[in-house]
Amino acid sequence: MLVARVRVASAPANDVCLLRVGFKMAVVDSEISGTAIQIEEGSMIYSTIQAGGPISAGDAVRVDSNGHLVKCCANDSSAAGTCVGLALNAATAGAMVNYIQSGIADSGRLDLTPGIPVYINADGSLIQIATDAEVTTFFSGAAVFLQKVGIAVTNNLVQVGIEPAVLKGTV
Repeated sequence: MLVARVRVASAPANDVCLLRVGFKMAVVDSEISGTAIQIEEGSMIYSTIQAGGPISAGDAVRVDSNGHLVKCCANDSSAAGTCVGLALNAATAGAMVNYIQSGIADSGRLDLTPGIPVYINADGSLIQIATDAEVTTFFSGAAVFLQKVGIAVTNNLVQVGIEPAVLKGTV
């Protein structure tokens, strides 16, 4: 068995997720302060940050100017291109939230169609868009940008892969 030594500074115990199949990990020291810790688990990368507002599992999320994780909503032009991943758990303001940056995540939904891309919706939830007509319909509402966050692999799982945002009027 491999043993990894991890150094963490000034991070509350619930800030650090040290789960890794085939590895025994222990926090032995501290060196970084206030920084999200990324742990790679196979092909999954996730981090933990304090929530700046209510977040539901499966929401698209971004880091705000205070360093807190908040919903990334496609109706907010300042959020275009800022999505960092999908929330893995629900959280209220001040609570810790895990978010996945790469890998397979539970979308919090049971109605996804496998093989269809998944995008950020106007309210920060996820939406599937498969055709140009659906893009037109999407932009006829409150959305100001379109950003793909992955592709559905089952009716509830998404292979997360954040892509650049496309602004309304450029498609």
